[in-house]
Amino acid sequence: MKKKKLLITETENFNQKTLNELNKKFNVIFGVDSQQDMITKLKNVEYLHVRLKYFLGEKLLIHSKDLRVITTPTTGLNHIDCDYLRKNKINLLSLRNFQKEIKNITATAELTIGLILNLTRNISQAVNHVKNKKWNRKLFLGNDLFGKTLGIIGYGRVGKILARIAKSFKMNVLHYDIIKSRSNSSIINLCKLSDIISLHIDYNEKNYHFFDEKLLCLMKKNSLLINTSRGEVLNHDHLLDFLERKKISGVALDVLENEHMFSTKLHEKLISYVKNNEDLIITPHIGGYTEESLQKVENLIFRKLLRSC
Repeated sequence: MKKKKLLITETENFNQKTLNELNKKFNVIFGVDSQQDMITKLKNVEYLHVRLKYFLGEKLLIHSKDLRVITTPTTGLNHIDCDYLRKNKINLLSLRNFQKEIKNITATAELTIGLILNLTRNISQAVNHVKNKKWNRKLFLGNDLFGKTLGIIGYGRVGKILARIAKSFKMNVLHYDIIKSRSNSSIINLCKLSDIISLHIDYNEKNYHFFDEKLLCLMKKNSLLINTSRGEVLNHDHLLDFLERKKISGVALDVLENEHMFSTKLHEKLISYVKNNEDLIITPHIGGYTEESLQKVENLIFRKLLRSC
């Protein structure tokens, strides 16, 4: 019997054992070099596996009339046009199908703590200082996390893991969620009282620019803001305005709005600010990008796919 085609777009750190299992069941097309290469390889493909590099919209997906299933090892789905999938009866398999199985995957929460420590202890600046053959610790007076208040907006899987880690630092933890039973604070009190605010809400149309100037205005002048959720939940223009006017002490972003179109005017403004200021840190969406996490989540996805075929 002829094997169905499976296109895997991103191959970095892909588990060889998993690939061997997939090759038994599918005709695996392993890797694409560009969007144009992807268009070429999508022809006659029934199954497609993507991470975050490409935005899957009609522009791309229209080139595969046989596409039946898309798999993605992510909980956020803003890199996929889900309306197009529904209209064309293409099934989507994501980590949202495995909430119980991924409850102890800690990578994004761990990075969040790393970004907080970077801001509070001036780690990046201190490293660059020594690289320039200097040794003056007086330039890098930091702050303890002990006794500080961390406000977590979005108290799902990652938010709860982050709270556990923060409590090990003896931090006070406030958390707000649209599900009232998950909240121990209102959004207003959280923004007013927190020394550090971390965003962990899902992105959907209702949450577009959820964190904007109204909430930024409530924050303490010496507070920090972290976003490892999705770029679209934060209004970056408002954020830049607050940074430029020194109305907020520091920001760390692992996600940006419209990441798949990197180098928009907004991105250029953010990068320009980073080059000239030390109160903004940006990393390229590495929250869940650890060897262990990738292996776990892609194994979950593919085990489900293999069972269903």
